[in-house]
Amino acid sequence: MTQAECEKVSTADYDAVIAQPLMSGRYGKLARNSLLANCKSNLLFIHNLHFEGVCPDCTYVGPLGNRVRGPMGTYHSSIVLRAFLEGKSVNECVSILKKGTGIDVEEVWRNAIYSLRQREKDITVPFVDELLLHVKSNHCFHVFNHPNAYLLKRYAEKILATLLDEPDRVIETKQPDLLARHGSWPTYSWLAETLDLPYRNDQFIIPNISNEPLSMTEFVERSYKMYLKVDKENLVI
Repeated sequence: MTQAECEKVSTADYDAVIAQPLMSGRYGKLARNSLLANCKSNLLFIHNLHFEGVCPDCTYVGPLGNRVRGPMGTYHSSIVLRAFLEGKSVNECVSILKKGTGIDVEEVWRNAIYSLRQREKDITVPFVDELLLHVKSNHCFHVFNHPNAYLLKRYAEKILATLLDEPDRVIETKQPDLLARHGSWPTYSWLAETLDLPYRNDQFIIPNISNEPLSMTEFVERSYKMYLKVDKENLVI
């Protein structure tokens, strides 16, 4: 929505408003402070489910507004980019990627949890503890900012339970997992072993209608071809 559209929003006709705590003034009447001051409905602030702990090498490349695109759209592997910039061959890069070299999995996990808990200070439907339990037992994220349908259902159940005061609320739906169309990052073997996860997958699922799987080698080859077309000053994380 544009800033002008945000300014036209009215919450007067709603029994409840469920929103993320947006801090920027550009969101007008949808900004957190404006909602707190003006919303007379039952107001709940919820999480933006963003968690880098299970995608520790997944990142953006290039400045905001001019992201570099690769085989996974705007998502890249910091391991692959670093290997490319260091002049590593495709085979050398694949070997590094298979080992997770250069990634401190436990540090990324701790930092991701810390970030979640900091954001939860502005949340009225907390979910960090539940999210961590789910992530430890089920695949929950396609990429760090795309939760899958399983996790979204679990959070939606808690939101409805809070809103309706029904603690055992269960959502039954066959709604397709729409975010899966935007691709899915691997849960590498080295990541699963370090975090003791019961699931793992070493394929990249690229964002398209068919969700074509790529092996690590195919992903690295395609990434390298795309990086060769980009000015090196733009190949920054």
